[in-house]
Amino acid sequence: MDYLNLGTIINVHGIKGEVVIKSNTYFANERYKKENNIILISPDSKKEIVVHALNYYQYKGNDYVLFEEINNIDDALNLKGYSVNIKKDDVTLKENQYFFNDLEGCKIITLEGKYLGDVIKVEEFPAQITLRCKTNNNKIFFVPFIDKIFIQEVDIKNKTIIIKYMEGML
Repeated sequence: MDYLNLGTIINVHGIKGEVVIKSNTYFANERYKKENNIILISPDSKKEIVVHALNYYQYKGNDYVLFEEINNIDDALNLKGYSVNIKKDDVTLKENQYFFNDLEGCKIITLEGKYLGDVIKVEEFPAQITLRCKTNNNKIFFVPFIDKIFIQEVDIKNKTIIIKYMEGML
């Protein structure tokens, strides 16, 4: 089963069992909706616990979540180190939207068919999302993820992204 990692529980907040999560998602408002099944996975035993968010807010880059199934500080303390996930299949994407981890590993190919390198990371900068890529000789280059300007076609199934190459990119 494929999961999307939302973060890791790093601490508790208050006595009601609210947990502090080191966030790993850009879509926390969507992910912590009350109807979503959230899966907590133990780092040791890989034991899974399904929970539901009652309350969510963000503070200083961390997610603070109160789960319906966690009622006190002691239960919350036992969850430190657990990863917070949702099933990838439970998330629906609009057309031309992609999971960042699906873009990683894609081959970057020019409109002319020339292979430039592979996506090693998707980064979000204030101006736009950018693909960090690496050539065969380990040179790093960046491709702005702007549809129809740089990005011409994304084929997740075949792990390829066709781009319009512009002088100076490499």
